[in-house]
Amino acid sequence: MHTEISSHPVVFEENSIRVTLTVGVSHRKNGCSIDEWIQQIDKKLYIGKKNGKNQIVYE
Repeated sequence: MHTEISSHPVVFEENSIRVTLTVGVSHRKNGCSIDEWIQQIDKKLYIGKKNGKNQIVYE
């Protein structure tokens, strides 16, 4: 999915727009609350954005 999204520009009003995707992914560990899990995922998302975007960051 990641490769497909970034390799097909979107055409809008005769303009070609390159779309990228940055995603954070994390397994939920035993004893981890939903809020803690979301914080872990969010940290990974921002690591990906800081390191150049258009990537998947996971454990």
